[in-house]
Amino acid sequence: QRAISANRPYQGFVLAQLATDYIAEHYPQKISLTSLSEALGVSVSQIKRVFQEQVGQSMVTYLTGVRIQQAKRLIREGQLNFTQVAEQVGFDSIYYFSSLFKKQAGMTLSEYAKSLKD
Repeated sequence: QRAISANRPYQGFVLAQLATDYIAEHYPQKISLTSLSEALGVSVSQIKRVFQEQVGQSMVTYLTGVRIQQAKRLIREGQLNFTQVAEQVGFDSIYYFSSLFKKQAGMTLSEYAKSLKD
């Protein structure tokens, strides 16, 4: 895979788009700045800088947001319990997942599920 140079602004945009596309496709898997930089053929510092500049948040914050949105979708579908939802969206720990969910969604998993029924 050919490395992308992000020296020009539009290339930074392209790199950020590739990174967000990669996250959208691979969010259930373990993704780190290192694995993302390797997948895109750029340095960790470059992907970190370009992601922050172009997306306006860190890669980890963005990834967490994607995972929480997908978790909300799975909870709406109502086929899985919260532990299964956590696993499906890439969290090893239901406790870590539920604390991040509450922080992002402003309510607990149970409150969110109940709000869908009201």
